[in-house]
Amino acid sequence: MVRLEYSQIVRKKLKNLKNTGKGKLKVYWKWNPYGDGYQIAYSTNKYFPSSKTKRISAGVFTDSKTITGLKKGTTYYVRVRAYQKVSGEKFYGPWSNVKKI
Repeated sequence: MVRLEYSQIVRKKLKNLKNTGKGKLKVYWKWNPYGDGYQIAYSTNKYFPSSKTKRISAGVFTDSKTITGLKKGTTYYVRVRAYQKVSGEKFYGPWSNVKKI
């Protein structure tokens, strides 16, 4: 069995956030060919408490994702991290920098 170390998953850089209107937000990050996908977390609280944080996934060959269903006039905080799958288990890298919009 291969054991993946936490430090082997590269920290992602959150590049940009873009308000695309009507409750939508586009998240851009620096793409990296290593890993199996990304997890994006967004919250109205800059400390990302679990009760107010939503997480969505993005595929390995993407460098952006559109988040929908957001409330107009609300400030959102966003971060992203990469993950790798080993024997059916996901191993997550560290969270990126946090940006707000």
